[in-house]
Amino acid sequence: MMKVARIAACLFWVMFVPQAFAGFNEGLAAARAGDLETAKQEWLPLAIRGNANAQFNLGRLYDIGGGGVAQNYKEAATWYRKATEQGQSDAQLSLGYLYYYGYGVPQNYKEASSWFRKAAEQGNAKAQENMAMSYYLGHGVPKDEGKSVFWYRKAAEQGLPDSQNNLGTAYRFGKGASKSVVVAYALYNLASNSAPSTVKHSENRSDVNRSDVSTEMTQAEIDAAQELTKQMMQPGNMLKALDDFLKSSK
Repeated sequence: MMKVARIAACLFWVMFVPQAFAGFNEGLAAARAGDLETAKQEWLPLAIRGNANAQFNLGRLYDIGGGGVAQNYKEAATWYRKATEQGQSDAQLSLGYLYYYGYGVPQNYKEASSWFRKAAEQGNAKAQENMAMSYYLGHGVPKDEGKSVFWYRKAAEQGLPDSQNNLGTAYRFGKGASKSVVVAYALYNLASNSAPSTVKHSENRSDVNRSDVSTEMTQAEIDAAQELTKQMMQPGNMLKALDDFLKSSK
């Protein structure tokens, strides 16, 4: 069964470092070196004093565990929640994951989608992608393919390859979007270009999907899709190019 993809394995830290908060950089350096216990000691005083980014990073320490820090989802939830009280979008996203999977808090899709939405409305791309998946699956919100596409468009515009790929599939089959194999191919193409270089061709879903949809297309349509990809790759032009193509195709 499809679910929102959790990114706990991805060691990301907020790197906003105000001059007034000595110790933040030291904690960041320790975390990057894998010494999470030292990072904890540096960030804990800042978190207690109310620094939202230190609170989020402390939550991450307990969320992932290791490096001298025992994994503790309840403690992670506590610190994420403190950071969310200050509107920290990464903390909103992470607390949403805990509710989605029931780690340290009661499993609750509705609560998860509420936190994803708060972060998504602040422009958090991963939260936007999670809102799209929540609407697609009907997890915590009514199932709605149109709203799923709405959020996939926002996340895809910010360069998330999974959102670009899934948006391509929505256009390919006309699920919440106008059916267009040209747009689908172009979005799969865009997703393939956005994917990390470490992803093998055979493991890249967008490459597989692009190959599949090409069997349904004429050479003229493939050429049009290649041109659309070029236009969408121009900075800030992805959705405009996509929408202009759809308008011209009517």
